Amino acid sequence: MTLSGHTEAVSCVLWMSDDMICSAGWDHSIRLWDLKAEVNKETMVCYYLSLKKFGIACVKICCHHLLYRNIYN
Repeated sequence: MTLSGHTEAVSCVLWMSDDMICSAGWDHSIRLWDLKAEVNKETMVCYYLSLKKFGIACVKICCHHLLYRNIYN
């Protein structure tokens, strides 16, 4: 299976459930993917990081919130 959407390198993938993953990348976006349908369900772009030219290094779920970090914080 190939999931297309990120325009730069993917830096992190997080399994959220049996059929949902989250990916983050150097294109300043976090994407939620439906593995059964093989589609990008939602895209969140971090405009602050794009202004600073930082990519997203990792994502994590904590208390039902999606957290992200770049390599500089």
